[in-house]
Amino acid sequence: MKKLTLLLVSVLALSACGSDADTTNAPSDNDVADQIEDAIEDQSDGDVDVDIDDITGDTVVQFETEDGEGSVVAGGDIPDGWPIPIPSGGEVHGNLAVSEGDVSSGMVTVGYAPERFDELVSFYEEFFSQYSDTSKYSQSGSFMILSPSAGFTVSIELSDDGAELATMVTAGG
Repeated sequence: MKKLTLLLVSVLALSACGSDADTTNAPSDNDVADQIEDAIEDQSDGDVDVDIDDITGDTVVQFETEDGEGSVVAGGDIPDGWPIPIPSGGEVHGNLAVSEGDVSSGMVTVGYAPERFDELVSFYEEFFSQYSDTSKYSQSGSFMILSPSAGFTVSIELSDDGAELATMVTAGG
């Protein structure tokens, strides 16, 4: 399952790369979706369905293997029922949801303005204060907090160019 999830994330990342060049002869979204499906199915023993929204460009990959099922979304929204609060004012870059048997896990990636770093750290320190096994790690431009008993992790890092805070919020596992 981990291999399939890594493969899905890699293929989505590659499919999201593009240019603003003339796209007159570019493949359609359906052609790209078919190519992604073929690539993933060639490397796994599962069934894969890829949908690319013609208007937003959001890409959804749903998969099912003997180990479980899940989906990867590039773009999109915070999943309904997400167990960890996400502060408003950020841009959702994507989410990953995977289930294997009775175990579910997921990750949401949200970008924020760099000047919100201290605010986000305080927000998540307050949220995690309800757990007795919270651990925190911090260094210049990055912060991570986790609770093994809750299965939650939040990582906040300044992008390499300093233009954005990448916030990864993980639940389950």
